[in-house]
Amino acid sequence: MSTRPRLTYLIRRAQLLVYAQLAECLHEYNLTPTHYLLLSLSRRGPGMSSAGLARRFAVSPQSMNEVIAALQRKRLITRRRSTEHRRILRISLTPAGVKLLRDCDLRVDRLERSLFAALSSAEKRSFRNLLTAFINSSEAERAPASARPVDSNKPDLSARTARTPTPS
Repeated sequence: MSTRPRLTYLIRRAQLLVYAQLAECLHEYNLTPTHYLLLSLSRRGPGMSSAGLARRFAVSPQSMNEVIAALQRKRLITRRRSTEHRRILRISLTPAGVKLLRDCDLRVDRLERSLFAALSSAEKRSFRNLLTAFINSSEAERAPASARPVDSNKPDLSARTARTPTPS
C-alpha cells in the first residue's frame, strides 16, 4: 500500500481550502462562493436555465432555485422565459449584478494570485489544463448514454431500433 496521499484526498483538501478563502473574500459583498460562481456563469452568454445550472453545480433543481431566488431578491439576476420553450426560464445578470461581479472579480483575482503564488505561469496553465481534462472526462463518463456526444465515424450501437423478426 502506498504511503502517498490519495488524489481524492488532496482534491478534497484543496477544495476546502479554496472554498473557505473564497467565502472570506466574498463576505463583504454578502455573497457565498456558490452565488459568485453562478453570477460568473451567468455572464458567459445567453442565459442558462436553472436546470442547466443545477446540473453544472451537481445540486438538485430545488436547491438551485433557492440560490437563484436569493440572487433575484438582491436584484443581481433576472429570469426571462426562453424563446425555445415557455417553461424554461433563462438567467441573466442585471446591471447591478454586472457591477458587483466586476468588483468581486478583482478580489478573486487577488485571492487566486495569492493561492497559486508558488506555481509558475506554466505550472498554473498546466494545472488548469489537467483539471479541465479531468472534469471533462469525468462528466462524459457520468453522463447518460443518450447525452454523450456521438462520434460520427463510429456506428451508434445504442441507437439500434430494428429488431430481428422472430420465426412463427
